[in-house]
Amino acid sequence: MRERERDDEGAKRDIEADKKASPARTVAVLVLALVLFLVLIIFVNAAAAVVAVLFVAAFYLKISPRFPYALALILILLSALLTLIDQKSGAQVLANWAYCFFAIGVFVQFYYYVRESPDSKQNAERG
Repeated sequence: MRERERDDEGAKRDIEADKKASPARTVAVLVLALVLFLVLIIFVNAAAAVVAVLFVAAFYLKISPRFPYALALILILLSALLTLIDQKSGAQVLANWAYCFFAIGVFVQFYYYVRESPDSKQNAERG
């Protein structure tokens, strides 16, 4: 129950911080995401570019740490359905995307864990 209250308080703080966010910061993040996307699509591949931009969006939009897991589970279920109807290549693509979303979920969860840990709050108060 305390975790739920802590999540609600954190969400309220995030909403208040978003109201104070400047348009210049939003434009800067959008430009950064676009540059990151273009660099990755040119030098690596399209999948890496999409995953990286989604990762940046997850932090900027402050989505729930559970969202990437839910999306990954949906993709895994769709992959299983495609396998049943003998669409192996499509199933493999969806399974790869599900893996990417699981990885994004782990990093987002770790970020929130570190941000909410008592040690980080004490260090923020000191420094």
